Amino acid sequence: MLKGLSSKPKGPKSSAKSSSKGQPSLDDFLEKRDYTGALALLEFKLRCQDGDTKDLLMWIGYCAFHLGNFRRSEEAYKELFDAYPVGAEIHLYQACCYFYQQMYEEAEKAALEAPVSELKTRLLFNIAHRTGNEEKLMTYHHDLKDRKAD
Repeated sequence: MLKGLSSKPKGPKSSAKSSSKGQPSLDDFLEKRDYTGALALLEFKLRCQDGDTKDLLMWIGYCAFHLGNFRRSEEAYKELFDAYPVGAEIHLYQACCYFYQQMYEEAEKAALEAPVSELKTRLLFNIAHRTGNEEKLMTYHHDLKDRKAD
């Protein structure tokens, strides 16, 4: 899950398993890991201005990333930066989008703005590896812990 967001987002109210019309809620899609359905719902709600735009954009970024649509995820995070005060961890999410698009310079720049975390270290390690920077590679290798990052 995204840091700072609960499993039940504030924007799309989804306390019930499905809406009164029998339509699935965001939680229904997320529980099934149906990111395509979740993204379609979120994009629809965003266009209709149905819910908190900030939360909708956060979830759009999350779902698009999990679908491998890194460009859409990156765009959602850019929209957040432009319109809302967001936590510094969003830089890390954006850096991951850049990394998977092979935009290593942008990924490193965004990652360096993020707070210290295992994911940040692992991402910077992989960026150094992909760019062939042995000095940074050894520095980040030293900082890695023997655990998986989320």
